[in-house]
Amino acid sequence: MTNIKNWTAYWRNTLADGERNEIDPSSIDIRKVLFLKPDQISIDSGNIDKAIVT
Repeated sequence: MTNIKNWTAYWRNTLADGERNEIDPSSIDIRKVLFLKPDQISIDSGNIDKAIVT
């Protein structure tokens, strides 16, 4: 049950942060955005392939 509460709190906070609108999309440098393929991330464990981040 604690795991579900943690996920719920995480998503609630994420949605609340998204509502702040402090990020100006035109200021994002697309060359610095990390695009991940499904085989490069494990959603269950929250891990990203080490080769991508090093």
